[in-house]
Amino acid sequence: MGQTRAVGRIVFLIGLVVAICAAAKMPVNDRDYPDTWPVFLVFAAIALIGLLLWRGVLQRAKSATTTAQPTSRRVDLSDLLGELLDRADAMTGQLESTTLIELDELLQTCVLPLAEARQQILERLGMKVGAELLITMAYGERMYNRTWSALADGHLEEAQQVFREGTEAFREARTVLP
Repeated sequence: MGQTRAVGRIVFLIGLVVAICAAAKMPVNDRDYPDTWPVFLVFAAIALIGLLLWRGVLQRAKSATTTAQPTSRRVDLSDLLGELLDRADAMTGQLESTTLIELDELLQTCVLPLAEARQQILERLGMKVGAELLITMAYGERMYNRTWSALADGHLEEAQQVFREGTEAFREARTVLP
C-alpha cells in the first residue's frame, strides 16, 4: 500500500512538471496556442492519474482504519449518572477516609464512560442542549480530578469543596437529561 502511494506521488509530480513545462512554451508565429498542447494534455492526465493513485490509497487506508475501530458501545446516560451520584453521595461524608484508588475507580467506571459517550449525547440531545450538558459534565470531571490532586497533596478541605462542586455539576447534568 505504501509503495502504491509513493508511485502515485512520483507519477503526479512528473506529470505536473512536464505539463507545466509544455504549457509554458510560447506559441510559434501567429498562433494562439503552442505546438506542445498535446504533450500538456497527456501529462496533465498522467498527473491526474498519479493524484488519484496517491489520494485513493489514502482514502482506502482511512476507511480501513475507520472500520477496524470498534464502534463505541451505547451507554444508558441516566443510569450511569445515577450510579455516579449514588457513589459520590456515599463518598461525600467520608472523603477523609476515601483512598485515591477509590476516587480513581469512580473516575474510571463512571466519569470516563460519560466522556466517551459525547457523540451519543450530541445525537440524542442535539447540538445546543448536548453542548451545554457536555460543558457541565466536563466541569464536574475537572472538579473530580482536582479532588484527586488535593487528596494526593493532603489538602482535605480543598478536596471536600471541589468534590461537592463536581457532584453538583453532575447533579445539574442529570436534570438536563430527559
